[in-house]
Amino acid sequence: MSTCPGCGKETDAPSGTCPGCGKDAPVSIGPALPPLPTRGRKALRNHHNRWLVLSMLAVATVIFGAAASIAFSIPTGRDFEVKARASICRSNLRSVSEAVEDYRQDNGEYPTEGRLDSDHPLMVDRYLEDPPRCPETGRHYVLKFDEAGASASCDSGLKSHVLR
Repeated sequence: MSTCPGCGKETDAPSGTCPGCGKDAPVSIGPALPPLPTRGRKALRNHHNRWLVLSMLAVATVIFGAAASIAFSIPTGRDFEVKARASICRSNLRSVSEAVEDYRQDNGEYPTEGRLDSDHPLMVDRYLEDPPRCPETGRHYVLKFDEAGASASCDSGLKSHVLR
């Protein structure tokens, strides 16, 4: 038995429609599906707008987070100046140590100890171009000798102004 697509009654007719509906009823294949829920244009527009707003918020959050991480990773202020001066001081001490070793290799002995000013043998013999000064205090470095050899020191007394 089949069901008439026009009225829904069961029929044995070979056409698949009941005699009351006749040939006007459409022929369907399979069971009838319920109608799809309709949504107006406004509902569709709101649905798309919601996703657009959410995606724009996500992009804005990522951009703001990247900008904040860059801004907070750049050293600024007094802390940056102190670290920069300490780095310059260590670089100067490294240059003095290299000049002392070059002097010892050329002359077979260490230069005289004392303040590294323009009269010191490292400056006179052109192992260093200018007498180096600590950027924190502005004073000349001092060359000292101990059992390990010669070492230049900074008189600032800061822990970061020492050649490691």
